Amino acid sequence: MPHEAPTPEMVQQLLSSAKTYYSVMRGNMQKWDAWYQRNYVGFISLPKNVPIHRSSRSSVIVEELAEQIRVDEPVVTAKPKGTSQKAKEQAALQAQWGREVLYRAARDALSDPLGQVKKDLVLRGAAAIKWAVKDVALGDPPEREEGEEAERYAERLRDWKAGRADEGPFIIKAVDPLLLYPSPNTAPLRYMLEVQTRRIMDVQEAYPDWTDPKRPEDGKAAEDPYREVEWAEYWSWLWSKEMEGWYGWYTVDVDGERVIEEANPYRQVPYAFRYSGLGRLDWTGDPAMLAVSPLSLVEGELIEEVRVKTAMSAQWMFHVFPRLLAKGVSAEVVVRAFQVGPGAAIEVPLQGEIKWLEVTQPNAAMMEYLSKVESMIDRKFNPSLSGQRTADYGIHQALNLGQAVKVIGPIKNSLNYMASDLLTGLGGLMELFGLGMNLSGTSDQAEKSRSIAGSDFRHRAFEVSFEAVDPSENERRMLSAFSVKRDEKTISRETFRGVWMKGVMVNNDEEEARVMAERVMDQLIEMGVLAQVVMQRLQARLQSQSLQAMAGQAVPQAEAGIGGALEQMFPREAGVEATAGQPGLMTPGVETRQAGQEQGGI
Repeated sequence: MPHEAPTPEMVQQLLSSAKTYYSVMRGNMQKWDAWYQRNYVGFISLPKNVPIHRSSRSSVIVEELAEQIRVDEPVVTAKPKGTSQKAKEQAALQAQWGREVLYRAARDALSDPLGQVKKDLVLRGAAAIKWAVKDVALGDPPEREEGEEAERYAERLRDWKAGRADEGPFIIKAVDPLLLYPSPNTAPLRYMLEVQTRRIMDVQEAYPDWTDPKRPEDGKAAEDPYREVEWAEYWSWLWSKEMEGWYGWYTVDVDGERVIEEANPYRQVPYAFRYSGLGRLDWTGDPAMLAVSPLSLVEGELIEEVRVKTAMSAQWMFHVFPRLLAKGVSAEVVVRAFQVGPGAAIEVPLQGEIKWLEVTQPNAAMMEYLSKVESMIDRKFNPSLSGQRTADYGIHQALNLGQAVKVIGPIKNSLNYMASDLLTGLGGLMELFGLGMNLSGTSDQAEKSRSIAGSDFRHRAFEVSFEAVDPSENERRMLSAFSVKRDEKTISRETFRGVWMKGVMVNNDEEEARVMAERVMDQLIEMGVLAQVVMQRLQARLQSQSLQAMAGQAVPQAEAGIGGALEQMFPREAGVEATAGQPGLMTPGVETRQAGQEQGGI
């Protein structure tokens, strides 16, 4: 039956086929990884005893490109289901949750998962992130003790729920793509096979009943607790025509012995897997065409640079430490008699001869050739990426940065999609398990401390955008956007920000609230209705509540004019008489501007 759990033998068969299918891709990843670690042995043919040049060029390229994407301040947007105010508020709450989830993922991990993911996209041409629900989040609530008062038990239960919600229910980590074998060319993933090595002591601690099938049966050889075993983890979530529904499995095999077998508790494959975006999907479906590292763009140049520098280093080494030519004298005699230093003497037998072998120094042609090779690399990955001012700092630097953006852009998009997949998957688990989470808010007063529950994720659609450090990218987008939007009648503000300014670090909903608040302020100033006492009260309010909140209060009063919004924001105090038709405002002789006469803005 197709819905039955795969046996350990079936998992091994799938693994064998996957290793063949992904062999070229994995070979490329291992090659780039070796270069990142400054290891070029095996990639260049050299005479014996010639030390290879350990170039750091590859690692510098990877680090500098990865640094072009900031992951510490993502813009998270949740699309509302419909246009109602309730739907928008729900989406804003989900967006706040998404930002806090990404923040906690970086805070609680030894290494920021998203930081690792972006580096894998640059170095490996592919990356993956994995998530799981903490055991404490799925644990049963505390039981009522015998004789415990109901009020006391209710208090303990509240504390338990609050503690669980404060901690956060998820574990998020980056996974080395070399450990993974995903379902080919499917989004979302239909299955994932993760294979790695673990120590016996770790497996036995987690699964005491595991018998270790490869342990010697005679008992003479003591078990090595540090011996490594193969850990094969399989997740699936598939559609069955026969069942007319979804099904899936979660299994773990250790050296071919099944230790976990259960129906997929998450109802999803808890991985986000993406390629760098620099490759393409050809008719063969070869994943090696998709997993493309920026290093592949200059592979030949990198190898040639190492080759030339190795040759130059060898030449200099033999020039400084030349070899000796001995005639009529054994090598042993030369070694015993040879001395180094000023005034040193070498005793040579009467029939013998010893002389230095001449070695040519690196000539100008070789230096010129090396300079050309380095220039070819710099055309794609210029030192200006790291902020260094070069001799051609002006227009040439701008061109080089533009070239770098062509590389960074697809990688940044892949990272955006991965983070969106992550939040969508976690939102599904929030709903599935009925999880809760307390949100601490941020320094932005538009985000207050709130709580969110699983029922808040019946609809979920996230967009995540990370900022490219290159300021010219945002500048180009902004100029292009403003060339389209000349006035309010051309295009709506929502479409303008969502389409033309996509990728710029702007949260559409929050920005709209700020714009509305600024309009209110501008109209108040134009009307000349603000007495000194009102301005003082405004300043006090700005310190205690957000512009978003004020804008939200002003909207319901639009039909009543700006005066009604003022009355709501600044309640009338006793003894202050209404003037000019506006209660509580000292505005003699001034007409109110109606909502339909607002000034345009973005």
